[in-house]
Amino acid sequence: MEVTTTVPGWIGLRDSKLGDASPLLAFTLSEWRAMLAVAPCRAARRLIRQL
Repeated sequence: MEVTTTVPGWIGLRDSKLGDASPLLAFTLSEWRAMLAVAPCRAARRLIRQL
């Protein structure tokens, strides 16, 4: 999984195994935080604090 914050106000997510062929999912910061708040693993929840 690759996460990017190159566009202000948006979080981009794609499958790193597919690279440029991967679809890009785009989230607002509030959507991203809401999704990760219910994530089952600590590594995903740690991403909340990084943004």
